[in-house]
Amino acid sequence: MYPAFKHLTLTIVRAGCNNRCRHCSVTANESEPVLLSLVQIESIVEALRKEKYKTPPFYEHISPCLLYEPMDHPDIVSIHRLFYELNPTAPLVRTMATNGQRLAQDDCFPRLIDDLRDYGVEKFQLTLHGTQNTHD
Repeated sequence: MYPAFKHLTLTIVRAGCNNRCRHCSVTANESEPVLLSLVQIESIVEALRKEKYKTPPFYEHISPCLLYEPMDHPDIVSIHRLFYELNPTAPLVRTMATNGQRLAQDDCFPRLIDDLRDYGVEKFQLTLHGTQNTHD
């Protein structure tokens, strides 16, 4: 039997963001980002794990897609570890979009990159919407 979906991507909208861009419908009016906790994400992943082993399976592979600024989530490495453990041999979505602010601000960033690579992230896409003078 074939799975209903070959590849499933779970979009986690509430991953956090270090900007409050005027054009963003989600973060522009928030004083603090509302994050899904690691416990909440673990619960979702566990429910999906059960679906994987049903007959017929619901999906074959699953990967995370964290929106806004995923590097701002305090458990970003653990989130990727959860999905990697769910399907360690599967082709995951291997590119992570980031605004890159932590590249310049965080001394631990090289270690963070290495940790994410261990769990399948191979490329980083830097987003640039403008300079501080022309953007937020």
